Amino acid sequence: FTSDHPRHVFSNIIKTSIERATRYSSTFEAFNYERRYIKLMLLYNGYPSTFIENEFHKYFSEYISKSPFLPLID
Repeated sequence: FTSDHPRHVFSNIIKTSIERATRYSSTFEAFNYERRYIKLMLLYNGYPSTFIENEFHKYFSEYISKSPFLPLID
């Protein structure tokens, strides 16, 4: 996390990892396992936990707003 890469690279690594987990997990349980694994991998590589949580929240907020099922929920 302390490398010379631009800040958007760190955000994109998290976003891409979550997108892969969302697309390729066949069950919700598998997705949750991948989500936990991604967080641990990022923490191990020096990403601050607040940065990780903010990026996860940002991704899921965008994902929910793009969902075609949202208008069906009352």
